[in-house]
Amino acid sequence: MGRCGCLLCGCWPGGGGTTSYWYPDPVRRQVEIGSTWLGRAWWGAGINREAKRLLLEHAFTELA
Repeated sequence: MGRCGCLLCGCWPGGGGTTSYWYPDPVRRQVEIGSTWLGRAWWGAGINREAKRLLLEHAFTELA
């Protein structure tokens, strides 16, 4: 759990974006959900909500 992770990348036409974990702490077994950047073309498309859901799912299944 010692690494930050990026879930999305700028690989789509018109933008893309990133979302990540911040401040992983393997001693306390905790991680913060970081901020998300999305290109304007993807605003309102539900991508941020899905990205956060995937980050939480990964944190509780793979990092736990």
